[in-house]
Amino acid sequence: MRRDTTIGDDLRQWLKRKKRLARTTHQAYKEHIDLYLQPQPGHIKRRDLKLRHIEAMYDAIERENAERLIHQAKVAELEEARDAAYRAGVQASGKKEERRVTRRVYLDANAALREGRKGKRKITSAATMHRINATLSSFLGSGIKRGEYSTNWAALVELPAAKRAKPLVRTPERVEEWKRTGEKPGPVMVWAPEQTGAFLDFVSDDRLYALWHTFIFLGYGSPFSWVKTRFESTHAFSPDHCSRSCACFASPRRHPDWISRRFKRLVGIHDLDGAAVPAGRSRTGQAAPARG
Repeated sequence: MRRDTTIGDDLRQWLKRKKRLARTTHQAYKEHIDLYLQPQPGHIKRRDLKLRHIEAMYDAIERENAERLIHQAKVAELEEARDAAYRAGVQASGKKEERRVTRRVYLDANAALREGRKGKRKITSAATMHRINATLSSFLGSGIKRGEYSTNWAALVELPAAKRAKPLVRTPERVEEWKRTGEKPGPVMVWAPEQTGAFLDFVSDDRLYALWHTFIFLGYGSPFSWVKTRFESTHAFSPDHCSRSCACFASPRRHPDWISRRFKRLVGIHDLDGAAVPAGRSRTGQAAPARG
């Protein structure tokens, strides 16, 4: 066993051995390795890995977050300057020279904004750090089983609590406040039933009405094709490549495959409008050819 192997080498070999991973999970692991684990503890030799190396990685992430916050604040200032220049151009009088000057100010502000946006990156949230640590923990756990590592240092790391944003309903008061200030009351806003109904009424003549209807009542994680849908049995099979579904366990009639290992690809559609979804097929003009 080579004791001088680096963490980065082991990470790449570990990912190659993960043959049963879902595509999305494999991509997430690869992203964690490329963006975080390889640049930080990746150069350390296997025999030298300690808790302090992993903690140093998260300290570096927090420092980068502080720099990105400053960058984002500067970009926000440039956006405000660009918007102010645009409004000034709209309000300019009919004099040709004044319009030319305001146009030039706007173009300069827009160019400054494009330049300022270069290198802008998202903040690495606490939830992302927990996912990175889960990837590292899985890697070290596998290494312990293979006799390559003795301690799962990732299990000893203390990270900031990952708090999910609390969804807020779009009440009339919150909508008025949003219109007045332009700021959302919260990061996650949810339609009230009246707003949902108003949207469905608005798109009732749209050829993709069935899509909007299904999205609202089943969620975007339930794509299914016409050929795999049986409206008379109130069930639909999601595509073979889709590993998640919004399965409705309150269905009054259970499909026989609920007891099989394929149940995860079943979606209950008994709560949908019995006419909306079938009608959507004729609206879109989609045929139902069998696909290999």
